Amino acid sequence: MPITSIQSVREGHWHHSAGFKGFDAIVDAAGNGDYTTIQAAVTAGAASILVVPGTYTLTADITMANDQKLTGINRDTCIVQLGEFKIVLGQRSLLERLRFTGTGTTAIQASADSRVTECRFFTVGRVDIASTGTEIISNWFQAENALTLPAVYILVGGSLVRIVSNQFDATAQAIAAAGATREVLISGNIFSNRPSAAAAIIALSNPSNLRLLIVGNVFNGVDARAGAIDLAGSGCVVQGNTLTALDNLPRRFGILFRNGNSVIIDGNTIAGFNNGIQLGQAALVTERLVVANNRVAPTEWSGIFLLDTDDAILQGNIVSGAPGYGINISNAACDRTIVSFNNLVGNTTGGIQDLGTGTVLFQNKTA
Repeated sequence: MPITSIQSVREGHWHHSAGFKGFDAIVDAAGNGDYTTIQAAVTAGAASILVVPGTYTLTADITMANDQKLTGINRDTCIVQLGEFKIVLGQRSLLERLRFTGTGTTAIQASADSRVTECRFFTVGRVDIASTGTEIISNWFQAENALTLPAVYILVGGSLVRIVSNQFDATAQAIAAAGATREVLISGNIFSNRPSAAAAIIALSNPSNLRLLIVGNVFNGVDARAGAIDLAGSGCVVQGNTLTALDNLPRRFGILFRNGNSVIIDGNTIAGFNNGIQLGQAALVTERLVVANNRVAPTEWSGIFLLDTDDAILQGNIVSGAPGYGINISNAACDRTIVSFNNLVGNTTGGIQDLGTGTVLFQNKTA
């Protein structure tokens, strides 16, 4: 039955749903709940707060208590106007099904084991993660117009972070690092970003990063002038992603691994970037890399490009359509590269350029 009173919300009848029972307080801007503002409900200490459709304007920062939950009924109609202010989450606190607008630098400041899920962000401000165990799941990050763009949607400086099943639109950078991170999972997200020339869509390039997993994401029609994934660290995995660049615009790389060791780049599909996969950077230590089973179709340079790498294994990749080489081992500082069972047919300049030291070539198809 439709809502006829605040009691029907308490009993779980909003939009015929039984999913809203058990809240300690209800916020209704029209005055039919326990509070008319989110600030009042949070300050009063209610453990679980339900926000009904309406527009709620912050007049100061909100700091949630540990274990406190703030839930909207609908992320399109439960609108939180942050302005210059932010919401600071407590440990294990929850934000869900809310729509945020705002102009401040930070929209949400995460805390240990906090969770943000099923929200929409139309903000200039970002989500700051400098804690352990934060989850950012099934949100939609976008901009209402070209004048309200954040520099980055999510700034990661914590550990054991999960960024899963989100959608990122418009021209902002999606995910960047505020220092070294460890054990961060970025999985199942859709990126339709077109960031500025200075910013890769995912930029986690601190060499002290540890065990970053970038798995099963889709980069769709990206104008990645500085690349799509810019990564460094140890024990990282980039697997099963689909990266497609926007046609007729300049872009650099699909995946760049700058420096570090013990990295796996496996099973990705990459189309339309200058270098599909770029390994290494001049004068930096980059070693023990496995690049396997990727399908690469670059538009300007090479499919897989190596610079100053040691002990890289390139196996089972398919590279075609490169104006340059399928695989380009570009200088003598590339030591002990093993190149085997790759299909490198249909690249204009050639299948393989080997300028490395101690390279092993075995059963690659180049013509």
